[in-house]
Amino acid sequence: MMKKKLTRRDTQVKRAGPGRPKGSPNKSTAMLKDAILMAVECAGNELRPNSGLVGYLQHQATENPVAMLNLIGKVLPMQVVASIKTTAVVSDKVLTPDEWAAQWATHMADDDSVIEHVN
Repeated sequence: MMKKKLTRRDTQVKRAGPGRPKGSPNKSTAMLKDAILMAVECAGNELRPNSGLVGYLQHQATENPVAMLNLIGKVLPMQVVASIKTTAVVSDKVLTPDEWAAQWATHMADDDSVIEHVN
């Protein structure tokens, strides 16, 4: 009796279903992220009571600025899309710092599209 040669299709196991949805983290990744955040929060509370994650990150910004800037670079958006419309006035007059500041303040007061940073 002649044996049938097995093909790749014969040896593959049928899949149970479509799996997890695209883009959703797997369970072990989510658990690891949660554990890291919990550890960092505890470390922040040890540095300064009730400061948690923010306290730890503040400490790292002071103690390890290079690592913190690296983290900021990864967290901030990679690309900023903006439309900038401006006009430039060119003059050969040299302004003192006070004259420049006054001119800038006047320009900013006239520009209603400026968004100010508020702490």
